[in-house]
Amino acid sequence: MPAVLLYKVNREAINEVASVLKDVDAVYSVVEGVFDYGSFLKSEQFMALDTASKAFLKSQPKTMWLGDNIKFVSDDMFFEENKGCCVLGDNAFYFFPYDKTQDVVLLPLYRLETIDTWELDGRNFAEWIGNDGRTFRIEFGKEDDMKKLEGLVYDGLI
Repeated sequence: MPAVLLYKVNREAINEVASVLKDVDAVYSVVEGVFDYGSFLKSEQFMALDTASKAFLKSQPKTMWLGDNIKFVSDDMFFEENKGCCVLGDNAFYFFPYDKTQDVVLLPLYRLETIDTWELDGRNFAEWIGNDGRTFRIEFGKEDDMKKLEGLVYDGLI
């Protein structure tokens, strides 16, 4: 995964780089101070997962969500009809398909317009609508996961 690391630079330089990253729809985080690579592994959301799901997410690059406060994790989700795990942080939505032939999806939250959720025939769905008009379909394997996401939206946390 491409990365840019700015070390000991002023706020103006960070703002210029962030502007360029936004222009190309990149997912980015600004981390000030000491890096804590293990914060995700200590989060309540990660700790609530089963052993297999923890192992799967541990296999992802540990710098993936560096600087993000993790708000939501689901290990039973379909994103655009691919089954996998999702992680939602302060800055981005990350989807890791269980099928290794599929690509990881990273969506910056600043591109999020809205998330609509609904239940149909006992199944739980959401539609992510970006400010560019693109839509992404999500199906939750667990109703509780959809309710958690609805709560984050309702509370204005995403």
